[in-house]
Parts: sequence; structure tokens; C-alpha cells
Amino acid sequence: MDPEPSPKSQKRSNSTDSWKNILVVDDDPLMCFMLKEYLRKESFSVLVAKDGVEAIHLVLIERVDLIILDVVMPNISGPEFLKRIRNQYASYGSHIPVIIISAFDTKELKDQGYDITGYQFMTKPLDMHELLRWIKHLIAFGES
Repeated sequence: MDPEPSPKSQKRSNSTDSWKNILVVDDDPLMCFMLKEYLRKESFSVLVAKDGVEAIHLVLIERVDLIILDVVMPNISGPEFLKRIRNQYASYGSHIPVIIISAFDTKELKDQGYDITGYQFMTKPLDMHELLRWIKHLIAFGES
């Protein structure tokens, strides 16, 4: 049984407020809490998902302006999530800028078979000032 919602049965939120919606996808509750608090103080609205399944659901029903995405997660990994929203749910998520975060560097991830090519990448622990700079840049100008 596929745990993902059907896009036809979902209705996207058409929020028109000036706040930008950021989706944080990470299986670490502390990382989610830290990012949520920091980004809210910077006047962003923050949605949180603990894995790719929840993230797909949120992309289907909410307006998402940027995604901060962990790589290694249960159920659906970060790269698998990206593949699905770029292909299977392209009309919902193919335009959303993504910042990939991981405790591993890019070489380690590539050695493990993860494809993260073409996205902004940051290594944990995060430099919050650099993260904020990338968020503002990607929201203003789109994918890098």
C-alpha cells in the first residue's frame, strides 16, 4: 500500500500572505525545532515533516516557497523525495528551490550512492547566517 496521498484528492492551500513558507524535512526533532524557531524569528512561516512521505503530502496541499531537506531519513530519503517531486508530482514541486543539509559531506554522500547534484548543499552543523543568506537568495532568484 502506497502511504502517499493522491494529488487528485488533495487541495493546495492558496495562502496569499506575504510570509514565505519554508518546509523543513528532517528526521531529527531537535534540528527541526532549531530551524523552525530560527526561521520564525526571521519572519518565515515554517512547515515541518519528519520524512519524505510527510514532505510529499505537505507539498501537495500547501504553498511551499523553499525546502530545507535532510538526505538520510526513514521511509523516503531526501534524494528519493526530490526525484518524486521532480517527476511524479512535477506540477506541485518541480519549481521549488531546495537546500540539502547533511552531517555527511558531498563526497561521502556520493560514495554512498546518493545523488544530490544540482542543489544547494550545506553540511551540519549549519552556519545559520549562511543558511539565511541562501534562503533569501533562492527565494528571490529561484534554484541555483
